[in-house]
Amino acid sequence: MRPKGTQAAPFCVRSQRLAREIPTTEPAEAILGDTWEWDRSFSDYPAGDGWTLTYSFVGVERMDLGASEITAVGDGWAVRVPADKTQGFPPGAYRWAAFATDADGRRFTLATGTLIGRENFATHDGGQTHAEKMVELLEAALEAQATNGMPVSVSINGRSLTYDRGRAEQMLGIYRAQVDQHRNPGRSMRRHEVRFVAP
Repeated sequence: MRPKGTQAAPFCVRSQRLAREIPTTEPAEAILGDTWEWDRSFSDYPAGDGWTLTYSFVGVERMDLGASEITAVGDGWAVRVPADKTQGFPPGAYRWAAFATDADGRRFTLATGTLIGRENFATHDGGQTHAEKMVELLEAALEAQATNGMPVSVSINGRSLTYDRGRAEQMLGIYRAQVDQHRNPGRSMRRHEVRFVAP
């Protein structure tokens, strides 16, 4: 009991900030222009035995991750992709594969999957989406390119993209589907078949 005439000491609760958890698997989706972080390990290919980890992402464009983004930690790896590497890539689906390579040059595919790259709103101009811009550019480039054997080139956000005609038509179909999904979010994505015939 407290003696009469005395006051209780003020009750103080010390807050403690919890450490942010870093995922231990590859993300299913990520914001382009953000820093991407995850840790990864494969028991049959420990970093401590000299295995190195790399990734390849293939979609609208290609992104490779290596020694600059992946550091061995014990028998696993810390994957840290800086924002300035992800910000220049357009939104869309990127298929990826993880590889282990040893000092003798042996390489093994460890895992595969798909990452959805979401739009970077920090650089969005508030007007057209990336997909809408690409539809306009690809339509114009395909219509202007009358010779089927010639490459199709477009420029967007300071980047120049060149496709063969078949790939350009395929990308146009993908971007049209993205535009349709953006404008009709409650409806499932439709497949768009595209074919330009030279006169």
